[in-house]
Amino acid sequence: MCGVGVAYSLRRDPLDRPEVAMAAMDTLLAHRGPDGSGSWIGDRRNVAFMHRRLAIIDLSGGAQPMRSPESGAVLTFNGLVYNYPELRDELGGRVLDKSDTAVVLAGYEAWGEAVVEKLRGMYAFVVYDPTRDQLFCARDRFGIKPLYYTVVKDVLYLASEAKALLPFVEEVALDREAVADFLTFQFVLGDSTLFKGIKRLPPGHTLTADRSGVRVKKYWGLQFNVDQDMTSTEADLRVEALLNESIDIHLRADVPVAAYASGGLDSSLVAALATKRVEELQTYHGHFTEGPEFSEQTHGRAVAEHIGVHFNDFCITESDVVRTIEDAVYAMDYPEAGPGLLPQYVLAEHVADRFRVVLGGQGGDEVFGGYARYQVAYFEQWLSAAIDGTEATQLQSLRSEMIEPRLGSLRGYKPMIRSFFAQGLFGPPETRYFDLIDRSREYADGDVRWGEFSGAGPRDRFLEVYRAIEGSSQSYFDAMTNFDLHSLLPALLHVEDRVSMAHGLESRVPLLDHRLVEYASTIPAAAKFGGDNTKRLLREVSRRHLPVSVVDRVDKMGFPTPLNAWMTGDFGDFARDALGSSAARSRQYVDNNHVVKSLSQSTGFSRKMWAFLTLELWSQRFLDRAAEFRELYQDVVPTDERR
Repeated sequence: MCGVGVAYSLRRDPLDRPEVAMAAMDTLLAHRGPDGSGSWIGDRRNVAFMHRRLAIIDLSGGAQPMRSPESGAVLTFNGLVYNYPELRDELGGRVLDKSDTAVVLAGYEAWGEAVVEKLRGMYAFVVYDPTRDQLFCARDRFGIKPLYYTVVKDVLYLASEAKALLPFVEEVALDREAVADFLTFQFVLGDSTLFKGIKRLPPGHTLTADRSGVRVKKYWGLQFNVDQDMTSTEADLRVEALLNESIDIHLRADVPVAAYASGGLDSSLVAALATKRVEELQTYHGHFTEGPEFSEQTHGRAVAEHIGVHFNDFCITESDVVRTIEDAVYAMDYPEAGPGLLPQYVLAEHVADRFRVVLGGQGGDEVFGGYARYQVAYFEQWLSAAIDGTEATQLQSLRSEMIEPRLGSLRGYKPMIRSFFAQGLFGPPETRYFDLIDRSREYADGDVRWGEFSGAGPRDRFLEVYRAIEGSSQSYFDAMTNFDLHSLLPALLHVEDRVSMAHGLESRVPLLDHRLVEYASTIPAAAKFGGDNTKRLLREVSRRHLPVSVVDRVDKMGFPTPLNAWMTGDFGDFARDALGSSAARSRQYVDNNHVVKSLSQSTGFSRKMWAFLTLELWSQRFLDRAAEFRELYQDVVPTDERR
């Protein structure tokens, strides 16, 4: 796990002070690689690479940027290719050392751009090919590892984090469409970021750059070609086999590996399978003491006792959150997803005190159907079909006896259901799913200056992603999960990467091994989603490894944070000060005067307030202090070069 930075002249002209550019990137990405740094500048000075290293594989080798003595190709690489031993055998003696980095470089020399089809893991890398004077870049299939880019005055800059590109952009400004997306979903769609002019390379895509320009190409997409003849038993056994294989390769490391144990199904199953392979596995858990609705401690401890591992349990306090919230917002580059960011950031800090690698359960909800909104959406569509006396093909013949047992698990979601049904009933499935995930309906009139936005809006961009499902499936469930895999999951992985790498910690996500996910996309929706709860199939697998109290629990939490309970304390003072500052009250898109008034009249802190607060903290750090990034670039310029 590392940080990469690149500057490349699209006109092949020499770069302006490439040493300075790489030094600025190195400073801004230092947290991603505490074990070393390196840089390389091409002979014609038209290309420059930098790298920060977190050593996990081949601790004595793997130094980067890595250059091939055979072809002169240069690589800067972030991530881990789990099948590197098998690929090394396939490549024979052309691999430079024992690292996965050397395997990727040799793979590019042997297979060219087709190397991405061979890789199994999480990665973002850039190769400079001197024979073509060309850059080739790639990002893993799910976007577990990040890669951002911008073009300024015919120079292409790439980096592991968007902040490392800020010294080079002509203006640090908001992207209007991205802001509209964030205010609607609390994540950004497509290749946009909140920074105008800075894009992210989409998951499963490559980028090629040369004198003809920059070209982005898709190399992988999930196909939902459902095998209707598949039995639940067949799916159950195959999923467990693929999970075990994924755990095997995700444990490959030359340093010890720990695991999260939240008490939820996904991380608990990962930890349970890992402990069969790791002696004295250390698990990590964070909880709050503000009430049982904010703590999964009982479930986490039950898992640890059941699988026989050490349970490192940390109480996360209001003071922890106030202490770290601004650092967490800075680490994120730009806000995505919910307030679970804060306890994740604090817990990663604790894990990093002793470990460099940790396993987590990210991806299970999107792959196997873990969100209650899927049940709500299905219930409405089934009810409509039942009233009309028709069988909705999008429900894949879901019958009443499959729907009715689920309804009890929605008991805790009545406010969400009430709000959803208030928006109207029985509309087109895609419209109703948009209504389920549209958080802007929680805003009070006047909170957002919607008149500042024009052109295509978040609904249009939502539909573009929702309708882009690949394969033959007509399942409503597959359409919903496919949207979340391409929108919500990248946002959650953004959080996963930033909170871990802020502390020099590598986070691995075995549930997102692409072979497992590809198989899951062929399983009928009723097999993944049947029974009286979400994630039916994953629960059946878990039943053989976890305590019943965890397998059958219906109180899904997802690291809830008691911001509401802290509004009378230091956190409340912090939030009101941030939103009430003179800078906050002059923002273009959010009327923070109105927001603060709503906050003072309210008894609590809502999810909408989280969006406004993090957007404001981001604006203060990156927009109001934008000059600091330019100054950083200037500060490392030697005095005689400033004249």
